[in-house]
Amino acid sequence: MTALKADDLDALIPVFACAANPLITELAGLVVRNINRFVSRDFYIGRIRHVKSLPYSALAGQKLTGSTNLCLALAEESSDQAFSLIAGNFSGVAQNDAIDTLDAVCEFINVNNGLFASDQSEHDKEFELEPVFAYKDQSVEGDFHILPIFIEDHKVTLVIADNDAVKPGTTPYHSSSNEKKVYEVSADAKGSILVVDDSRMSRVILKNLLEEEGYSVIAEATNGEEAVEMFEQHPVDLVTLDITMPKMDGIEALQKILAVNADAKIIMITAAGQQSKVLEALKYGAKQFITKPFEKDVVLNSIKEVLGK
Repeated sequence: MTALKADDLDALIPVFACAANPLITELAGLVVRNINRFVSRDFYIGRIRHVKSLPYSALAGQKLTGSTNLCLALAEESSDQAFSLIAGNFSGVAQNDAIDTLDAVCEFINVNNGLFASDQSEHDKEFELEPVFAYKDQSVEGDFHILPIFIEDHKVTLVIADNDAVKPGTTPYHSSSNEKKVYEVSADAKGSILVVDDSRMSRVILKNLLEEEGYSVIAEATNGEEAVEMFEQHPVDLVTLDITMPKMDGIEALQKILAVNADAKIIMITAAGQQSKVLEALKYGAKQFITKPFEKDVVLNSIKEVLGK
């Protein structure tokens, strides 16, 4: 297999990842660049192929809806530790189990789709991000493209579809441990915060970052329904609220929380490329927004600006 070196990305991606639909080539190229940026510079790729079936041991992905509907996923065809490598290097936090690993890979997909949507918006193409999904020990079926990527000699397969007929699996993988949590309030905290995100990785990163700065994260929620319930039960000084979540998204949860307390201070969390959602949230009463992947100074400055401390 011919190797693609990281230093040659711009020149060789159109060759290795060339597809009839230029959006597939662009999205594949973006993911490859972000593997180079966030995961490892020690990688190479094969050539993109058009297939109709791909068995896997684990799959993490997300759909983009717009003028063209797309689906982006990463598949691990065997227990090759590729997902563990991506999860650990991208998140920068320890992965306790397979649930953490899948969650972090889903967030990597989410960030890529957000950046892609942001790039496309500059060309007057709008995409909405749907909630991420995960499957185990099934197969992708339909009409799609795959691009093999070898990261530090561990294989992962990039899956991209530009049609709605592709089925990533039949039974989604659900994490029973991905649930709401309540913590004790620190007596000398700068402020109390409810962190809402369907990604456990994002919640852990935010919680650690905020508590290092003297804030007290008193509760976590994994979707909009839990967010409203937790806010009613545990009044806080501030809510960080992800936009794209299952069951109830952040926009609806924002409105319901403000219906409980019109003075609630809420900062929206979003992947890049969701400008219309951000503007909608600000119109409804959100105070600020923070874009993933998190930058410590941006997060803390936003918190201080909204709380005034």
